[in-house]
Amino acid sequence: MARIDEKAILVKPSITQWTARKEDKKISKEVDTNHNAQNAGRYHKYLLPKEALEKISKVNNEARTFHYSHTLPWTIDGLAILPSKIYFEYSQQMGKFKAAHESAVNEFMSNYPRFVGEAKARLNGLFDPKDYPNAAQLERKFSFTLEFYPIPSAGDFRVEIQQGELDRMKRELSASLKSAEQEAIKELWTRLYSTVKHAAERLGDPDAVFRNSLIENIKELCFLLPKLNLTDDPQLDALRKEVEANLTSFSPDTLREDKEARRRTAQEADRLLKSITPHLDTPKPEAPTREESPKETTAPPRAEEPREEPRPIKAEADTESRLKAMEAIF
Repeated sequence: MARIDEKAILVKPSITQWTARKEDKKISKEVDTNHNAQNAGRYHKYLLPKEALEKISKVNNEARTFHYSHTLPWTIDGLAILPSKIYFEYSQQMGKFKAAHESAVNEFMSNYPRFVGEAKARLNGLFDPKDYPNAAQLERKFSFTLEFYPIPSAGDFRVEIQQGELDRMKRELSASLKSAEQEAIKELWTRLYSTVKHAAERLGDPDAVFRNSLIENIKELCFLLPKLNLTDDPQLDALRKEVEANLTSFSPDTLREDKEARRRTAQEADRLLKSITPHLDTPKPEAPTREESPKETTAPPRAEEPREEPRPIKAEADTESRLKAMEAIF
């Protein structure tokens, strides 16, 4: 079986925007004084109307949702595992989100002077021109970037240290990668469980109202799971197929109108939950310690897998970028 560093890379998105909110310390203090209180709360002003940043927020939220659904958690916050088989799909779609983000920001910047003028009338005595950044400062508050890194492997160490210490570091890294791989698969089981559980709850109550997205989300997850299944877990794939076959055979409208179809689908969801539940608590491997290092094991040979990527990530990435990723682990 190919290792995780042969089947995926790491991605770090950074999506930011100006909140257009500001704490007014003067008003907060006045509230405390009027109510004979101390540090009772903080008063935050909305510097601009909500709709001013609505388009930017919408694009950013959609991008984050897409990112979370197409990646798996990594051991370091901010980084996520991106399977190489969906690298093109991910980078292409995130590129579209980035273009939409930049377009929305440009539109906002052109209307910014007008928004400030309207805020002066709306806030009246609460208006303070110092709360509003100038154009150059404001532009720096918006960003949309993607950084890609190779997943480190135990064979990447190039430092000159004693062999015993080097071997220990390699073992710890191998254990860390194995743990990350198991956590990634556990995340997929959790997503499947949560989606099926939500369907069981909504469909199990004959009077509960549900949106079309209840079934659409199941279809989307079942479509994504094979791409995210880094270990090609046969049990996960088998249950995915069962979920798809038994919970998406009826349209949302049919499930609303046909009580028997709804009842049967809810029963199937309950049955599937019982099959998924045992996979949610996979024991984690114990990482080796300085005092107790595990016996040497022979790593399985690398599997030769063809890749078709418009922007291939080289298997032997430059040492500097790999070391950066490894330094973060230790």
